Amino acid sequence: MRMKISLGLLLMVAAFAAGYYVFAGALPEPVLHDKAAKKAPVIEQVIAGPVLHNQELADILLVEEHMLGTGQAALEELERLALGSGVAAYLANLALAEKGKEAEAKPGRTPDVFYRRALELHATEPVRLQLAAWFKANGRKAEAITEYLLLVPAREAMDALIQLNASAIEVSHALVEGRHWQAAVEYINWALQEQDLSLPERLELNGGLGQSYAQLGRHKEALPYLKAAYEGGCNKRAWWYARTLEAVDNRAAAAKIYENLGTSGAHRLGLILHRQGKRKEAIRTLLKSADPEAHWQAARIWEELREPRRALEVYVGLARGKSRFKDDAAYRAYILMQRKGLPGKEEMLNLLMPYPAWAMRLTGEATWEAAATPAYEKPSFIRVAEALEQRGNQEWADIALAMGQARAGLTEMLALGDWHQARGNYFQATRWGIRSLNREKTQQGYLLAYQRPFPELVLAAAAKYELDPHLIWAVMREESHFNPQAVSRVGAMGLMQIMPATGLNIAGRKGVELAPNDLFQPEVNINFGAFYLRQLLNMFRGDVDMALAAYNGGSGNVRRWRDSPLGATPQDFPTAITFFETREYITKVLNSYYTYNWLYNDAVQAEN
Repeated sequence: MRMKISLGLLLMVAAFAAGYYVFAGALPEPVLHDKAAKKAPVIEQVIAGPVLHNQELADILLVEEHMLGTGQAALEELERLALGSGVAAYLANLALAEKGKEAEAKPGRTPDVFYRRALELHATEPVRLQLAAWFKANGRKAEAITEYLLLVPAREAMDALIQLNASAIEVSHALVEGRHWQAAVEYINWALQEQDLSLPERLELNGGLGQSYAQLGRHKEALPYLKAAYEGGCNKRAWWYARTLEAVDNRAAAAKIYENLGTSGAHRLGLILHRQGKRKEAIRTLLKSADPEAHWQAARIWEELREPRRALEVYVGLARGKSRFKDDAAYRAYILMQRKGLPGKEEMLNLLMPYPAWAMRLTGEATWEAAATPAYEKPSFIRVAEALEQRGNQEWADIALAMGQARAGLTEMLALGDWHQARGNYFQATRWGIRSLNREKTQQGYLLAYQRPFPELVLAAAAKYELDPHLIWAVMREESHFNPQAVSRVGAMGLMQIMPATGLNIAGRKGVELAPNDLFQPEVNINFGAFYLRQLLNMFRGDVDMALAAYNGGSGNVRRWRDSPLGATPQDFPTAITFFETREYITKVLNSYYTYNWLYNDAVQAEN
């Protein structure tokens, strides 16, 4: 790693020294300070012109110069630069850390001091690895272990922790808490076989291994480890033992453990009781849980029992809370109040009005808050990144961008969105548009967050399959945020997140060939996604809710929800959906769809 950084610094010196005047042009020659001007005349050209009128770039050159220098003067200059807060300070601290390895450093100037300063400015895994490696090489075992634990499951960190004989409990805890399930399985299996462990340690590791297997869906492999931990008196993962018993169809044993767990086991126990037909007992048990999802399910069971008023009490409680079920519950409460002529509809409606999908569903109208866009220009850190990028140092350009992004305010977020959009990176442009809206809702923020990329492809597909183009963009936005290379955890691909099997089915219907990676091509993905959306709309007789639910959750599930007692009418269908993700998906897509209509309605009419 030392050679890599040193080489990078050397290359950067050459790049800047050889051609910085290309950016600066024939411009005034301000002097940063006499000492620097005498030692590096090229610096005179750095802070020139509207593009590069930037002290940060001048300081970067100084870091380059003094990194190559020797003697006290170079060290003092680097230490001065290292006290800053920008890219130059970050690089200066790394340079000082490297220099500190070459000779005996004075107290307060050892490499770890400078690595820590660099990490405070811009925390990256490679720098933390160097800090950990320095601690390890200098016999500071405890500090090395602390840093390596922050880096799991990186291979270098795992190898070092094993070499340092780190506590297996600490390592497994870091892996499990970090949700690195596969790495946890591999490490804990190794530790159980290779390390000399006490019985309590073995029980703890068995529990961690069992949970990791269970999180991977490998319940049969999880069961013996969780059983050993539980029966050995390690109850920390009793819930996971019960969940695994349930997954392998031993619900009676699972129910006993859930019951012993009290509040934390009430949710799963309530579901088991409901499955056994003990619906009122299930409701009582579910309502003991602190999990809002358990309360949502209790309300649904009250509806199954034709007790809408009792269901309403639960829905209202959820609607007034802050859980992810807030809007679903407010909607259902509104519908029940309306049907029964009960008071409280206005409160529920007010809770729903910020969501365009719910507002349009219930009132046919929605409003959007949008302040005037403040004046802004390209931020300094983007100019620095562009300069570094043009000189061929993408790594440092990325650092400049990352450090600037971390401190971005509203106008910097808007500028970042513009910058990425101009480069055709619609995913990042959308991301920064969304972040800006979370800070303050502006017109430009909406235009970035709800952009319309690939217009020719979308409009052609919309015309071919008789779809509103805004519906295609809304689905695409929620599926991938316009990232053509997106791949979901279950394997859905591309802009409209089409599963490979679905893609092959569509290709067969269209009579075309489909190569494995064709779904990453925007023209293929948009065409196939629009075809599929039209197919689903036809299947469900133009019902947009059902078509979107099928796009996300499968047409078979939609039929089951539609035919359930709760799904009897279009008003009821959203509540009948048992998958939280699918309910949210419909709301998100329709929120986007109505926002597109608000932003672009006149433009779309002109285009069509």
